[in-house]
Amino acid sequence: MMGCKRNETCGVLFHKIGILSLPSQYIFSLLIFPNKNKNQFTPYLEIHNYATRQQINFHLPQVNLTKCQKGIGYLGIKVFKKLPQHLKVEFDNPKKFKESLKNYLSVITFYSLQEYFEL
Repeated sequence: MMGCKRNETCGVLFHKIGILSLPSQYIFSLLIFPNKNKNQFTPYLEIHNYATRQQINFHLPQVNLTKCQKGIGYLGIKVFKKLPQHLKVEFDNPKKFKESLKNYLSVITFYSLQEYFEL
């Protein structure tokens, strides 16, 4: 379809076409959930009134069950904490956030979720 060889990597081709890799699509969907359901999550600013660097982040609830820790709400907050600051600022504008997030994930192609958490 793109005129590439069988053993050629897909990362460059995905970037040309504008397709996200599967882990990048998963990260995208994990971050869209907290964006659509902001009222379910508590930002650090509501917990205490101190102006800190983490005030934009959401409070990660303490849960002991692995099932809860692998849920979309919990993982969405963990992934959100790893975002660069310029994307966190755009979180309040859903349309701009989606566009910026997709651009960010297409430029930095992730091939596993662990790779994202190592940043």
